Amino acid sequence: MKFLTRAFPALVSLALPACANGQVPSPMTGEWDRTPVACEDEDAITRFWVQSDRLEFYEWGGRVVAVQQIADDTIRVDMDWSDVSDTDINEQPIIRRVSATLTLSLDRSRLDLKMFGETVAYVRCP
Repeated sequence: MKFLTRAFPALVSLALPACANGQVPSPMTGEWDRTPVACEDEDAITRFWVQSDRLEFYEWGGRVVAVQQIADDTIRVDMDWSDVSDTDINEQPIIRRVSATLTLSLDRSRLDLKMFGETVAYVRCP
């Protein structure tokens, strides 16, 4: 690591901090949307919030139960997931265990979310 720090200081500083206590690393947390224009729309239904312990969308989201570092810029998140359209006979949300992969761009302005077999790119909202 000492060699890397001297030879490639910028590269080492871009690495995500370790996933402490099963939480999403702080560089990934924040408000994200599909485009900068969508970020300006307060009522956008494509908004995506990443918190240290939750991932939230317009009508669905999940509590983080485990985080695994895959690469310097990539984590796998396991969540207890619910969707307003997925309810039981008593209209209570059905909680399902779901996994997602989050990859942060080097400049930390874009976050790729791979979930349910699809990858969607988000930009950081100001």
